[in-house]
Amino acid sequence: MTSIPNPSRAILVPLGKKAVFRARPLCKDIKNGEWVNITLPQNGSAGTGAIDVSCIWHNRQYVECSWRRGENASRDTIYNLTYWHHGMTEEKECTNYTTEGDTFRCSFHFAKILSEPFSVSIHGNSKDIRTVCLVTEIGLVPEIPVKPHPPSIINIRKSSDGVFLNWTSPMNWNSVCYEVEINSSNTKKMKTVEGKTTAAIPLSSNERHTFRVRAIQDSLNNHCKNYKGMWSEWSNQEEWDERDNTFKFLLLILIPLCVTILTIILLVYLKRIKLLMLPTIPDPGKFLKGMFEDQSEDLHAKEMFEEPNMDLCKQPAELPVKEEPTHLLIITNRKEN
Repeated sequence: MTSIPNPSRAILVPLGKKAVFRARPLCKDIKNGEWVNITLPQNGSAGTGAIDVSCIWHNRQYVECSWRRGENASRDTIYNLTYWHHGMTEEKECTNYTTEGDTFRCSFHFAKILSEPFSVSIHGNSKDIRTVCLVTEIGLVPEIPVKPHPPSIINIRKSSDGVFLNWTSPMNWNSVCYEVEINSSNTKKMKTVEGKTTAAIPLSSNERHTFRVRAIQDSLNNHCKNYKGMWSEWSNQEEWDERDNTFKFLLLILIPLCVTILTIILLVYLKRIKLLMLPTIPDPGKFLKGMFEDQSEDLHAKEMFEEPNMDLCKQPAELPVKEEPTHLLIITNRKEN
């Protein structure tokens, strides 16, 4: 409820919902007048306008708005997005559209300081589609939330009791809060850093640690007690390992050595198993050649043995007979008288 001295006022009203205004006269020392209702007409059929409309201002560089098709809108309904801010003579149309299932998105460049009213209108391709607006003005909806780009960890240096962590800033903002996530072997901690892009983090020794950083816009330099906007995505994860690496070094040497020895033993056993399971098949050509050579040697030896015997056993048919002279020997027994 606002009191104004003039009988007229220009304000931005988000379309897509039923809007009713009431006005009455107020005069000093006089009884107030009666209320008069003023209904804002809505074009298009109910339930056809875009629903779940939301916009995000990414790093104060571009705005991305998303919405879904109305419940009573046909499947071939096409929505168009236009935007307007203070200082523009007319609305400007968004051209970078993307569709994912039943969700529509459109993004447009916007790097101005959003200190004046800003409106986004989503209307259909026919008069039957109801127009829906998103207006950023005090009393209507909050400002478009700002989502910074994720920081990037660029350096980790050892300190006396831990490390110094350094990262990049999304933009040259004065009111930025950072949250550092420290994951150790058994613990997980969060550290809040205001404005600066470096932090000293104490660590316990002989442990492995990982770090991530994200950013958010601070609310009116409130020392990171109240946030404004949305958290960025987490940065790249960096590791810091202070454990004794002697055992790891020995493993790097012993594991390849053991693998080599086992491989040699396995190859030897595989060869033996192969010989048992798959005996050597003789070559038929060599086998036949050897067999014929053995037979030929046997035949040659037999011939050499049989030829002399045949000469000895052979009785010639005509052998000359030599006649020898015979002498007669007579032996007498003489008796003596």
